[in-house]
Amino acid sequence: MRDKGILNRTMGELASSARRSFLQSVASVAALGAASSSAVTPITREWVYIGPYTGDGSQGIYRVAYEPSTGKLLEPALAAKTTSPSFLEWHPSRRFLYAVNEVREFNGQKGGSVTSFAVDARSGALTELNAVSTKGAGPCHLKCSPDGKALVVANYSAGSTATFTIAGDGRLSEAVEVIQHKGSGPNQQRQKGPHAHGVAMWPYKGKLLTYIADLGLDQVLAFELKTTTAKLTSWAAQPSVRLAPGCGPRHIALHPSAPLAFVINEMASTLTSFRIDPKTSIWTEADSQSTLPKGYNGESWTAEVAVHPNGKFVYGSNRGHDSIAVFAIDLSTGRLALKGFVNTEGRTPRSFAIHRSGSSLIAANQDNGNLASFRVDASSGMPRYTGHQVKLSKPVCVLFT
Repeated sequence: MRDKGILNRTMGELASSARRSFLQSVASVAALGAASSSAVTPITREWVYIGPYTGDGSQGIYRVAYEPSTGKLLEPALAAKTTSPSFLEWHPSRRFLYAVNEVREFNGQKGGSVTSFAVDARSGALTELNAVSTKGAGPCHLKCSPDGKALVVANYSAGSTATFTIAGDGRLSEAVEVIQHKGSGPNQQRQKGPHAHGVAMWPYKGKLLTYIADLGLDQVLAFELKTTTAKLTSWAAQPSVRLAPGCGPRHIALHPSAPLAFVINEMASTLTSFRIDPKTSIWTEADSQSTLPKGYNGESWTAEVAVHPNGKFVYGSNRGHDSIAVFAIDLSTGRLALKGFVNTEGRTPRSFAIHRSGSSLIAANQDNGNLASFRVDASSGMPRYTGHQVKLSKPVCVLFT
């Protein structure tokens, strides 16, 4: 996957200067004052952004000062008021941040919205740039193209995908196009129609393939995205990837270096791995494993999936069992080996994120309203609770700087 590596390196170089400036500014604002000895090294802190459901105490996007070396989380501070920003996404430059607003109506019209923000690197505050309709109810996930020119949003309730162009100042266009998914699944309670739930992107031979996990269809739909126009075209080589009937695919994680993809299935509580043919981009199922312990009979639904930066492990959260399942990845076959489970120190872990260093993880527990931090062992992949947590009503998304 030489093209993917080149593009990843390019975008990494593009954002590295902005990220260093951002983190240095945060450290200077948030660092502990050295007591009286010049030998005392200030503790570096970073901003973590949290997208919650609003109401019952939450008013919008929050920023939390975080100490990667200790796992300590400081009290959340409101970064910007906005309605139910249930998922957040960076622009590659780190100058802008985007949030879906998971609502059913925007400006008196049916459909949710997506909002763009400018980021103040020193204070961590966000300034709203503009908000536009997603032309579909319940937007729940989004992805920015690696070149920063286009944004793709999944509308869960409407079962559609919306696209937007991004201007140089970070503002979003009105929706360029809205693709309505069609079909249903066997579970008539949850799958009477389509429910777009997750977006992922994969550079391939100079093209940008865009994948949409649809819970209602038990499929991952595949498109080519033209970033300059934000137009999607069905990917002829494999327009869709089918999963087990009734499993409810939710989110997708792509491996950072190997041609592998992972889909977490909400309704079946399974994690499915796929090999991606480097010559054709076609997905072939490699393995599927339960995210729950053997013998567990309680209700549970998966939520988030993420691959460790070292590429050796993949993680999935369980709402109900209230845990994160950890799997080792066989890079040659794509098969998964269960390593164990870690309690998320709260109820209903909606999302979690792994620090870019791979050394730490923060879980957002929606129902009891807390954020808990963990240290991650690089050799075993297992997270260990640091003892640090903070309260925040209905946290959903965690976004590291």
